Amino acid sequence: MKLTEKIEAIRKQPDYIRLRWVWGGVAFSMLIILAIWIFSITTMFKNSAPNTFVDETSTAISDIQDKTKDSIQQLNSVNNFSEGVSSSQPKEKSNTQTQSSEYVDLESSSQ
Repeated sequence: MKLTEKIEAIRKQPDYIRLRWVWGGVAFSMLIILAIWIFSITTMFKNSAPNTFVDETSTAISDIQDKTKDSIQQLNSVNNFSEGVSSSQPKEKSNTQTQSSEYVDLESSSQ
């Protein structure tokens, strides 16, 4: 049976039968549209989302590693500088020791 003959046969049917055909066609069309939509959504999530997350994560990790290396290099250079400064200058008494010895000197001179 051809499609045009089937349409003519449906047109000759009563209203309640034609409404069944209409709602059946609507339901069938919606199922096809939903199937295509679900397929495209799952494909989109499989292809793009994990790769984007992995790319962003690896970029963030490499940035952190670079910053850590820079910080370590700066810390080493500061340590090397401070070792050079402390070895070239004579060691001084701490401020509290100097103050206490001056206080003792003041007491002995006042008596």
